[in-house]
Amino acid sequence: MGPNTVIVISRIFQSAGTPDQAIEPALAVLRLSRRYGRQRLENACDVARRVINTPRYRQLKTILDTRQDHEVAEGENVDVRDIGIEPAAGYVRGADYYAREATR
Repeated sequence: MGPNTVIVISRIFQSAGTPDQAIEPALAVLRLSRRYGRQRLENACDVARRVINTPRYRQLKTILDTRQDHEVAEGENVDVRDIGIEPAAGYVRGADYYAREATR
């Protein structure tokens, strides 16, 4: 296990409520090395940790599936294509909507 993978696993444990809640997500990340190999997982963790505070299995798998782990060298800026991070916005009603509600 390389240093980037260790960083990702430690961030998973830090973000979990209890260590028991982090075990399965951490093992899922480590199991990716079975299919993609240790070096590719290490590269994907390097890419993900620079973009996402706490990368998860789904984001790492997407990076590996789309071969984005091959595109970035150490120290290079990261421009990760859609890896499943949802925008932090939802459907928001404007003031006009609520003004209409008040007149009814």
